[in-house]
Amino acid sequence: MTTKTDRSGRDLLSHNAFREYMEHAPQAFAVTQGAVQKIVYANTAFRSMTEKTGKGRVGAPVSDMFAGRDAAELLELLDCAIRQGIPVLDYSVKSLDRVTAPWHCTAWPVMDASGLPDHLVIELRDESPLEHSFAMQREVTERMLLGALREGEAADSAEASSWRARFLAEASREFAETLDEEFVIQTMARLALPHLGEWCMVEIIEGQAFLRRLAIFHPDPSKQALVRELEISWAPTAGDLFGGPAVLRGAAPTISAEHVEAALKDTESGRENAWALAQLGLGSVLTVPLVARAKLLGAVTFVGKKGALDYSQADVELAQDLALRCAMAIDGAQLYREAVLRKVKAEVANQANTAFLGRVSHDLRAPLNGIRGYVDLIDEGIRGPVTEAQRRDLDRIRENQKHLLRLITEILNFVRLGSDGMPYNITDITAQDAVDSAVALIEPLIGEKNLTFSVPRCGPDVVFRADPLQVRQILLNLLSNAIKFTPPGGELAIVCEAGPELITLRVEDSGIGIPDDKKASVFEPFVQVKNGLAESEVGFGLGLAISRDLARGMQGDLQVESELGLGSRFTLTLPRAKQT
Repeated sequence: MTTKTDRSGRDLLSHNAFREYMEHAPQAFAVTQGAVQKIVYANTAFRSMTEKTGKGRVGAPVSDMFAGRDAAELLELLDCAIRQGIPVLDYSVKSLDRVTAPWHCTAWPVMDASGLPDHLVIELRDESPLEHSFAMQREVTERMLLGALREGEAADSAEASSWRARFLAEASREFAETLDEEFVIQTMARLALPHLGEWCMVEIIEGQAFLRRLAIFHPDPSKQALVRELEISWAPTAGDLFGGPAVLRGAAPTISAEHVEAALKDTESGRENAWALAQLGLGSVLTVPLVARAKLLGAVTFVGKKGALDYSQADVELAQDLALRCAMAIDGAQLYREAVLRKVKAEVANQANTAFLGRVSHDLRAPLNGIRGYVDLIDEGIRGPVTEAQRRDLDRIRENQKHLLRLITEILNFVRLGSDGMPYNITDITAQDAVDSAVALIEPLIGEKNLTFSVPRCGPDVVFRADPLQVRQILLNLLSNAIKFTPPGGELAIVCEAGPELITLRVEDSGIGIPDDKKASVFEPFVQVKNGLAESEVGFGLGLAISRDLARGMQGDLQVESELGLGSRFTLTLPRAKQT
């Protein structure tokens, strides 16, 4: 991905994660350098916002973008910001094209290693009705951008930069090793303490905006009883000046210990837990957001030792970097957990469906066999004379009974395959015997449609290892489908091929073929090539699904090649028997 930035902008946005986040942030940001305020970086939103003016490009002075009397005053304020380090807050100015809505400009000076302003971070906002909905994310984005810029300036300290890089690299490595949310958070706490505080706590957003305090961590074993007590009794409240509630309101990332104590006195849970918190220690507090894919997941709060110095800007930046990596790992763990739950639910539903189909199919076989028995009794004249017209009706009843029985047998086979209950009697079979046994059963149907049928002559040494009955069932399913979808006068063939390890039997036809969008689903249960879901008059659409499962159950496979209107080729492969 190419980012619109010159070398200075690239140096400032030194971390790929920050640069990637800023490039696609919905807020419009740019970075200028020096007294001439040349633009050295502009993200996608900034370029999109200024493209109508034809200005705002990297390398151009920022003064080119503004028009009107307010522009001169704004440029003076920006000049004051770069010379004296005074921020510009929400200044309204017209754009150069004078057509778009007024812009609101905010600028923050960024100091160099000597403490003098060197760059400006500029944010442009229009008067959009959606402005308030971006407020929280803008604050998070602003903090992350400023952190990235300051991190670039801090690179002058080689030793600190090297330790920071090693620390974050180790954090990234450990986060990448797990997909367990709880372990990710434990890893973050173990790495962060005591560098970033005496203890810490993590809160996660659940649902729309419900905060759950996930865990409190303290490395001192003697404090674990206090930790467990607080985890049970201390819950976040909307008025908290730290932690998740503060992040949800867009509050600043740091507060002092005095503010924490005051906030605790204002809440019932805080008053109840004030003693336990005092035992853990209440120094300076630092809260940073957990953000992944532009989504706020929660917050992590670090609590320093009572009486220790406040958190430095370097501490804030390190905490933000660590939180960013932790948030990405939490997001991955949550996505994985959701995928596992969906899979489990699907498997449970599939097992319930399979059990239902098996029970219904089993219960239907008995009355169907009874129907066949009574038809035979009537046909034999046991109940009285039978006319020719009645015999024809009885034959139709038999055929429909057989059809229903075949459908039920398909369902039962499908159920047995799904529950790993299909028995296999594996033995050596000559390919010719397997083909002949299937053709003998299907040949009358071939004659009825006047198909040209080509039968192979496989050699006596073409032998594979499989279950004869299951191979015959596969070939019957393939031949039945070929006959069904080949018009009268078409062509049908079986091809036999022998390889060193596999024997191939291929059923080819000149039928309607299979559309490209159906090839992936043709082996799925209850699917028909013609209309998607199976129609009742042509069957349940289980034949190919059962056939492939049978083939794979015998260490083989079943695959399809087809072109719409030109026919299909179904290829059955089975292990070749050892030659003696």
